[in-house]
Amino acid sequence: MCWAAVLLVGCAAPEEPLTHNDPSRYTVASNVHWSAPEGFDLGMDIYTPRSGKASFPVLVIFHGGGWLINDKSIMEQAAKYMVSNGEYVVCNVDDRLLGDQGNTVTLNEIVNDAFGAVLWVKKILRVTAAIPGGSRTNRRQCRCSLGRCSGQSRLQPQ
Repeated sequence: MCWAAVLLVGCAAPEEPLTHNDPSRYTVASNVHWSAPEGFDLGMDIYTPRSGKASFPVLVIFHGGGWLINDKSIMEQAAKYMVSNGEYVVCNVDDRLLGDQGNTVTLNEIVNDAFGAVLWVKKILRVTAAIPGGSRTNRRQCRCSLGRCSGQSRLQPQ
């Protein structure tokens, strides 16, 4: 009996280190509604660093699953890691799967969902793309500013 208790304790998942997820370093707006194609609600979680800067680079992430399985929850840990360890606003997007809406969703509609999410982020978070001067690689740098109202971390168009 005693060995069974020791084995169970030894199998417990270790606590996640704060370097992987430090909630004091960010705020999260969960399930932000960004579209409803054919009445199917789509949302995203938006993680914002608490560093006090006026703008941040934006990272938009999509879950894997071959358009058949999973949702944004499988990318939650990655989103928390990125916002805890980088100066990024992280948008963790949910999209439709092929089996949704009575198995009528097409791959084209899923691709449109992805493009729609990026366009929504660009519009609502006021993302501006600029090519830094003197850059040989012509990398694009995106920054955004988030609206705050009444001390809450709600997002609002600007």
